[in-house]
Amino acid sequence: MRFATPFKQISVFGLFIVVALWVSIQPVPARAQTAVNDVAATFETIFVHSTRSDAAAPNRLLVGEKQATASLFNAKDLTGASVMEPAATFETDMPVRFAGPFAPTMSQRAVAWRLSDLPEEASHNLFVEFTAGEAVTFEPGFSAARQLEPEVLTPPRGTQLIRITVTPEDFNLMSSGSLALAIDIEETDQFSPAITDILSARGDTWLEPDGRHAWWDSGPGPGGRYVIEARIEVRFKGEGTAIRHVPTVSIFASYPQAMGYSTGVGFDHESAVGRWTWRAEGSYRWSWGELLSKMVVFQGHAAPRFQPPTVAAIEEAVDRALVWLDGRQNVDGSWEYNGFSNVGVTAIAAFAHLQHGDPESHPAVRSALSFILSKQQGFQDTGAVYFVSDRNVGPEHQVPSPVYETSLAIMALVASGNPIYARIIQQATEYLIVSQNGETAERAGDSQCDEDHWAYGGWGYFNAYREDGQIYSDLSNTQHALMALAAAGVPPDHEVWDKARVFLVRCQHPDGGFDYQPPGGNVHTGRSHPTMSAAGVWGSRLLGIPGSDERIVLGLDWLRRHYAFAEPRMGLNAESWHFYWLWTATRAFLHSGIPGVLAPQFPLSGWYWDFAGYLLDFQRADGSWFNPAERSNGTYREPPEYATGLALLVLLKVAVPSPMAPP
Repeated sequence: MRFATPFKQISVFGLFIVVALWVSIQPVPARAQTAVNDVAATFETIFVHSTRSDAAAPNRLLVGEKQATASLFNAKDLTGASVMEPAATFETDMPVRFAGPFAPTMSQRAVAWRLSDLPEEASHNLFVEFTAGEAVTFEPGFSAARQLEPEVLTPPRGTQLIRITVTPEDFNLMSSGSLALAIDIEETDQFSPAITDILSARGDTWLEPDGRHAWWDSGPGPGGRYVIEARIEVRFKGEGTAIRHVPTVSIFASYPQAMGYSTGVGFDHESAVGRWTWRAEGSYRWSWGELLSKMVVFQGHAAPRFQPPTVAAIEEAVDRALVWLDGRQNVDGSWEYNGFSNVGVTAIAAFAHLQHGDPESHPAVRSALSFILSKQQGFQDTGAVYFVSDRNVGPEHQVPSPVYETSLAIMALVASGNPIYARIIQQATEYLIVSQNGETAERAGDSQCDEDHWAYGGWGYFNAYREDGQIYSDLSNTQHALMALAAAGVPPDHEVWDKARVFLVRCQHPDGGFDYQPPGGNVHTGRSHPTMSAAGVWGSRLLGIPGSDERIVLGLDWLRRHYAFAEPRMGLNAESWHFYWLWTATRAFLHSGIPGVLAPQFPLSGWYWDFAGYLLDFQRADGSWFNPAERSNGTYREPPEYATGLALLVLLKVAVPSPMAPP
């Protein structure tokens, strides 16, 4: 999400860094040689900690990301002159991901802007996003608490009062620093909120005309306790339903670090994250200052409000969903993904039936397993077999995904409990073992990797299948493979687990969350993602890592701070893979022993009831679920058959079936 204040433009998105610059320019036309124009620049590095709790302690080390801010501002002067032909460049050792908002020239390591003339009292706001190098730990230097009444609103309109209490508790902050606060809200398809007032007995406040953003600033040398209150009016669109609505609150503690002066036609500065260069038509007298800011973001959320469902209501929803699934099954026993029979979706549907307690002899289960077995193929001369659809769902919707589909097929076959499948389960398990990236991996093209390679220990869609021998792994496929290996009963001392541990450790960031790939991967983002963090936690538990291990504790702490029973909007394809997130989080919480299946509380202690209530509220009249998020070609990432199967696994609290007893 992005926060805007009169002083800074801040972009907060996973572990991206927003780089900006605050510059005040007061030029005189170049032909007037008797005056030198004054230009002021402020360079700011920010440590940002995001949380879904409502309080921050002053002496607790927080884990966060590093950022910096920036804008170009032409302050009013005696001549009323515009800044003529301003230009800026930014060079960095870190890969640039995005820059804006003026469609600048951009390469992987540099950005250049040529900006329009800037009249007095106007500004250009520039920012660059790039992959964060590492997380940071810091003490905020203040205590803060957020209170909101009421949190739940009902149609047709409602009023909220939010009260934020901030107390500086760091000597340097109170002697030479300053505090600031931003309140941000967003309009949705269901309702339109607006901040109508912001008040504080001390400090200055601002409110944007559209009511989306409000700010408060303490001024220099803050001391004592500050109480900031804001009123929010929420208007529903149409009849709507009751909602939980919590605005986002960001609190900044800023500390001066250094200052200096220079004179010339431009100004260069080496900031903490890269080198900025500013130029404009004319000669200038430059003054600059360096700031360090510590920021705590109390994340907001907006989602339907529901009553925790009863056990009977959950059972009824499950029964309706299974009836709907059975009505969508093809004659050959398969279920489809965007119009094409799919082994993975068929295995999920069969798995849901079996975990519901339906026997293998159930007509839908029997025909589904028959379809799955018909799609097995031998793998080279290894004796292993894998399962793959005739047309699959990779990046181009036709790319084979044998690791994903084989893993889910194993889950369904194991859940059947029928020893007749023991041999085929063993052969499919061998396929996953030989497909794992490592020194002895069997793959087309004889392309292998040692422990120094980023993909070592993981699995990918294309392992042991692509003819070009590409080495590739990702945490999504890896968690599916680990799930299947655990279900198949692979012994804990098998080397496959040790190799996988190497991959998972490399996927975890210092903030506790997990990435889709380790550094070096072509889809490594440098930031933590909700679904992948849940996959990393539960994958680590499958590896036998105890819940008390620091990596598990950090991972669960990250999930608590970014907890969302609805879809978490940060993260890799978070909106597109909504039901996938719900089932992955369910497995992570179940395998970590987090209570949450007894009574609803927030956050996490009542996670199952949050998930179940959300799903029951959004179950369609026919019993199915559906995610309307589209791919670029108009197909869906989570069409009804797939979404309904995953929703069932969440409601049934399904993780890994018990391994089948030896025949």
